[in-house]
Amino acid sequence: MRKSNTTDTVEQGSIDLDGTSFVFSGGDLRMEWGDWKELIERNGGTVSDTVCENTDYLVVDAAVDIGDLEVATNHGVPAIETRELRRLLESSLTDSTE
Repeated sequence: MRKSNTTDTVEQGSIDLDGTSFVFSGGDLRMEWGDWKELIERNGGTVSDTVCENTDYLVVDAAVDIGDLEVATNHGVPAIETRELRRLLESSLTDSTE
């Protein structure tokens, strides 16, 4: 049985991610990446393969690519884990329903 997560419960357009860009880095994220990408794009955000100065968040796990982390650090891009991404999305959902 698959555990429930934010990607299961958030509907299209219920989060305002307009213009927010994400990059995912790490081996364990490959399995979840498609679900996150779909959720982010449905709600106005973008997902890229490469960290650059326009990236808003680098989403990482324990197997993060060190090169991605270095580029993110050099550009001032915060690195967050999926649990922090979940909180960010849930916070956006709460803010948009108030």
